[in-house]
Amino acid sequence: MNEIVTALRGTTPLPKGAMKIAFEVAKGGPPQGRPVSLNIYGEDFATLKRIAGRVKDELGKIAGVQDVEDSEVVGKTEVRIVPDAAKAAAVGLSVSEIAQTVRAAFAGIVATSSRTLDEEIDIRVQLQERRDASENQLGKIHVGNSRGQLIPLDRIAAFEEQGSRLLIQHEKYKRKVNVSAQVDLEKTTAIKANGAFKKAVPGIEEDFPDYKIEFGGEDADTKESMASLARAFAVAALAIFAILVVTFKSFLQPFLVMVSIPMGFTGVVWALMFHGRPLSFMAMLGMIALAGVIVNNAIVYLDFFNAMRREGLAPQEAALKAAGVRLRPIILTCVTTVLGLMPTAYGIGGYDGFVAQICLALGWGLTIGALLTALIFPTLVVILEGFAAFADRWARKLWV
Repeated sequence: MNEIVTALRGTTPLPKGAMKIAFEVAKGGPPQGRPVSLNIYGEDFATLKRIAGRVKDELGKIAGVQDVEDSEVVGKTEVRIVPDAAKAAAVGLSVSEIAQTVRAAFAGIVATSSRTLDEEIDIRVQLQERRDASENQLGKIHVGNSRGQLIPLDRIAAFEEQGSRLLIQHEKYKRKVNVSAQVDLEKTTAIKANGAFKKAVPGIEEDFPDYKIEFGGEDADTKESMASLARAFAVAALAIFAILVVTFKSFLQPFLVMVSIPMGFTGVVWALMFHGRPLSFMAMLGMIALAGVIVNNAIVYLDFFNAMRREGLAPQEAALKAAGVRLRPIILTCVTTVLGLMPTAYGIGGYDGFVAQICLALGWGLTIGALLTALIFPTLVVILEGFAAFADRWARKLWV
């Protein structure tokens, strides 16, 4: 897909009447801004344009960054009338009188009115609308002074043609220009490209102290998404802990169950490193889902351990018996779940990058987490029982 886009980018001409043409590969998941996006804030458009040009130059030096563009879109050509104050004063005219005359010529002025039986109709006088109007027609507009003279506009003013601004962006009560770019994922990533450009930001802001550069686009979307995921994980962890406290009627054992969550996260990190994948938004979404699944293994084991303790077995004996009896159900449950996830994670029968990252994180996190739980959890349970017994003996001594 990237090769097709590269070929189109280099050979497709700009269609007639179009201002720009861009090619992008559609991404799965929620909509995001461009991989590299920078907002420049300030007051003067000319200075903003200079900064935007420098930003584009710096981005162009980064390998893998392409399609660099800014948000400045030139609209229709406009003609600016620049009065010569000295010449105007010599013939008895002020700048405001010139402006009123030009406005009246194009917007019209009510010269008189005509009354019918039931209404009064204004008669407006203005220049005839012409699509081929030029500076010559503007120069022939006559401005009347207090002496009754008609002065041609081209004698007291100059004319400048320039492109008009199609869009004026404002944000945070300041004018804004956006510079954005795509990245070639075979050469770099959005994180690396943004990181490389951040080194140039202090120098630009030092040269233009009243102007500010902020990162937006995919970088800002990623930060917002990560913050939202962190909040979601905190809520999920608290909910899981509250349910465990009610189930086990204890505060210590739920803490022990929660230890299995970082065991699963260890599997996710190993899997992403082994496959050369970044810790993306979708991978973190899989980690949140994993937190609700991985605790099941610990709950199954701990429930059987408590049952053995109630029958009078010592902590070590109860831990060994629970490990032997509950190992098979834990492994079978893990295997059936992982077998359902791996075809999607590796694209067997069709690949969707949006879902594959979730399945990869969930599948390998569950696999490694289940193995670590089976190996380490019994030891942790015995240690917790010993700590609880030790604390109980000290409490009895203090009360006695």
